[in-house]
Amino acid sequence: MEKFDEKTIQRLFDRNLKTAKEGLASLTFCSRGAPSFKGLSGWVFEQTVQDCLRKELKALGIRAEIHEQVSLGGRAKADFLIGTIAMEVKTSGLFDRNAASRYRRYRTAAEEKGYVYHISYPARDLATL
Repeated sequence: MEKFDEKTIQRLFDRNLKTAKEGLASLTFCSRGAPSFKGLSGWVFEQTVQDCLRKELKALGIRAEIHEQVSLGGRAKADFLIGTIAMEVKTSGLFDRNAASRYRRYRTAAEEKGYVYHISYPARDLATL
């Protein structure tokens, strides 16, 4: 069975981000080197985590649909919905002063829909929160 720990996921993420940047830079209309823009690393991280989740669930014989960017109402979204678990994954900690209250609102919105809300950070960033 394949198991993914934090170090393995970080290595996969680093490799996948490099591959994504190289792939985007190779587009014929790309006029500069490897792109770097807001959202790219978050999207690659989400896709990497989702791939790891799918592989581990499959190895355990668990069939679960994973939905991406699920609306919790208004502008609130969860990165993933797996069954009744609404999950937010972060490549690093919270980015602004309003993030904590925003994610509390997301939790409330998720719970009002009957979901369990979970936000995940890399362990290396927990000491800074």
